Amino acid sequence: MDTLIYILIILSIVLVGVAIFWFIKLNQTVNKINEKLDNLNPILENLKNTTQTANESFSILNNTLNNTNDLIINLRILPKIIEELGDTVKDFNKFLKSQIEVVTDEVKDMSLETKETINNVKAITNKAKEAVDSLDPLIKSVSDLGNTTKLFVDSLNNQVKNFYIEIVSITEGLRTFRENIKKILAFKK
Repeated sequence: MDTLIYILIILSIVLVGVAIFWFIKLNQTVNKINEKLDNLNPILENLKNTTQTANESFSILNNTLNNTNDLIINLRILPKIIEELGDTVKDFNKFLKSQIEVVTDEVKDMSLETKETINNVKAITNKAKEAVDSLDPLIKSVSDLGNTTKLFVDSLNNQVKNFYIEIVSITEGLRTFRENIKKILAFKK
């Protein structure tokens, strides 16, 4: 009888040790999840800043394109006016040609600015893509960690249930054994 009690105590100690081990592993897993989530904030902030910069660049690009369109429309009108005025306004024609050269220079400058803006937009778009791409492994890692944690908790729950069932079975067996011993001892009297 004492042997069974010692076996039960040893079995209980082993199971408590296993439970403590699993709880330590669960705590480590939760700490890893917290670290991963702490890394998510700077990435989201970077993505927000990149998006704001892209919006500003698109606004500048839109203004530049509108100005370019206005200049092109004005340039189309000027030759028609010159043709209508004819030879009598040669001096005016010379003046307009010089103005067209100035406008052409401005268009060239705007074209260069537009190229720079487009390059900035491309760079910002690439940064945004990299930021989004960098989130994929983190999201997959958090998802995998969640699945692993669920499997761990399910396994721990099953072990605790099995431990309880075994304890109940052993207790019932000991009760039956005790009753049979009492019957045997009562029978010998």
